[in-house]
Amino acid sequence: MFDKLLNRVVLQILISRGNKNLKQLEENVKKGKSLNEETLFKILKESQDTVYGKQHDFANIKTIEEYKKKVPLSAFDDYADYIDRMKDDGETGLLTNTPIVFYAMSSGSCGKPKDFPVTQEEIDCYATYAATRLFACTEAYHKKVYGKGFPRGRGLNTMVVKSTLTKQGIRKGWISCAAVESQKQFLKYFLTSPDEVLFPTEECDMKYLQIRYALMDRDMVFMVGNFMVYLVELINYAKNNWELLCRDIEKGCIDPSIQLGPETRKSLEAKLRPDPKRAAELRAIGEQGFVNPLIPKIWPRMSWIGAVGSNNFSPYTTKMRALAGENIFIDFMQYGASESLLGCTRQSEEQAFVLIPDSCYYEFIPIDAPEGTTETLDVSQLEVGKEYEVIITNKAGLYRYSVGDVLRVMGYYHEMPMVQCAYRKSEMIRLTCEKTTEDMVNWMIESFCEDTGVSLSNFSIYGDTNATPPRYVLLLEPEQPISAENIPEYERILEEKLEYVNMIYADYIESNTLAPLKLYISKPGSHAEYTRFKLQGGGLEHQTKPVRVLDTPEKREFFLARVENP
Repeated sequence: MFDKLLNRVVLQILISRGNKNLKQLEENVKKGKSLNEETLFKILKESQDTVYGKQHDFANIKTIEEYKKKVPLSAFDDYADYIDRMKDDGETGLLTNTPIVFYAMSSGSCGKPKDFPVTQEEIDCYATYAATRLFACTEAYHKKVYGKGFPRGRGLNTMVVKSTLTKQGIRKGWISCAAVESQKQFLKYFLTSPDEVLFPTEECDMKYLQIRYALMDRDMVFMVGNFMVYLVELINYAKNNWELLCRDIEKGCIDPSIQLGPETRKSLEAKLRPDPKRAAELRAIGEQGFVNPLIPKIWPRMSWIGAVGSNNFSPYTTKMRALAGENIFIDFMQYGASESLLGCTRQSEEQAFVLIPDSCYYEFIPIDAPEGTTETLDVSQLEVGKEYEVIITNKAGLYRYSVGDVLRVMGYYHEMPMVQCAYRKSEMIRLTCEKTTEDMVNWMIESFCEDTGVSLSNFSIYGDTNATPPRYVLLLEPEQPISAENIPEYERILEEKLEYVNMIYADYIESNTLAPLKLYISKPGSHAEYTRFKLQGGGLEHQTKPVRVLDTPEKREFFLARVENP
């Protein structure tokens, strides 16, 4: 009874804070252009005495145009040396005078993680517009649809806080870790997972633990994850391991086959209790054949789901809606990156993000601008329906920095654009958050050819979201025939190369969120035939680019019809 009271109190605190923050966002977007410029000049003033600030004469920048003239567009390599000196040697005053409290990891183009400095203000921004906003929006949406707030109870949060320390003792990890940890004092009152799962200190079978504790709670009311794909795969994991989960819940134990560190196993098993009643309920659901909508059968009080699930993730949102049924709604949360939180949704079920005017300073380059264009637009100059590369100046020492995302403008809310992330400028495939870039794929192919002696005339790749788990499909068009008996070995080599060059992809392979890649051999002349096919529509041959990503049904159908090992 006391736990339920605490749950209600904590959720109400989060909702109240979220409502306050949403009201502030409402006021801020009404003066979006001026506030965004004010944010820039505040950053410049605070950083004018840094090494970078002196190099670019921050002290004498009085207008936006002067800023653009004195400070060049930049990429991570422009900051790498500074960041290494800050992170490894503890140097200050290089990029910013604001204390760095965290380093956010992001996958680099050659597989080496990039570590982005993060200030406390940026972590607070994530807590404001990712955590408290989520509860306020879901409460408001439930009231709008059902006339009252969502049922109180616990929820599943799949975000795991796992970090290391730099040489200077500053934590380093995924930015979501810092955001979740900022709410640590509240977590045990509204999440199903215990601290051993949320803050693991040993290697664990995280899917088992997360879904195990969720299944134990019949009254669970929400589930939250970074990306929709993981939530879908978690339900699939449960279906594939149903009897094991039911048996463990019934007996109050953890099967010996489950990977757990000894201390974690000891701590968790000491607190588990047999629950034959819940196990019987779950077994009955399994005996019915997991008919959709499945989620409300498992958790009758389930109210909402929070995850990034638009654009690239929309296939998983479709799968989740089938699992959830029509009475459970979705909040698409926020648009963020390791560099900064850029936007958030204003209400549940909305799939466009309003850019946050006081998070960072924004500039935009039209994606159809000539190659090498450096002229930028501000938040007031964008056209609805057009796509733009986004450039930011953040509060941790990145100036006119290309995030690499291409945004599609869906509209305006007061003075700030509403956007969706169309794609990564240099990205080839993204099934979860592994961000496999063109550089990574090219390195994988080149290294494979060097190791095997295979010569290729062309290749293409795509993400197969129909497979369970999803996987990459690679099509190689060799210059010489490849024996069918060599294909399994070549698949293994290519998989090893990809896991080496993209560590986040390797993590998702290990957790079975992604399946190993599938290799097909294209018939000779397939790419030339496709070029001829496209030229029939009036294209110019010198403007025809190699087909690397089979990103449309038309392309996939064309090339899959021309493989030698279907």
